[in-house]
Amino acid sequence: MGMANLGVSHFQYLFKAPAQTSIGEVVKVALFFLRFVDESDNRTLLKECSQEEVKDVLHSLGGDKSPGPDGWTVEFLLGLFDIIGGDILKVVEDSRST
Repeated sequence: MGMANLGVSHFQYLFKAPAQTSIGEVVKVALFFLRFVDESDNRTLLKECSQEEVKDVLHSLGGDKSPGPDGWTVEFLLGLFDIIGGDILKVVEDSRST
């Protein structure tokens, strides 16, 4: 059985009968999957974001792209960043840390 099939069958089993799956079984299957984030990258990902980083990311996005579900474009967010930047940072940090 290939690794992909092993993973699929494991998680199908895991979510059908979670009370019957031991932590040992979960670890055994998890060992087949490569780690894609090394320790240095992990430390970087765990650091808090700054308001300037959030603004830089917004600048890197296409400002004229279709708006998201809220109807706001990147240009709109950048235009009001001095007012709402702290709130955007709070949302980013809340989602990153939880």
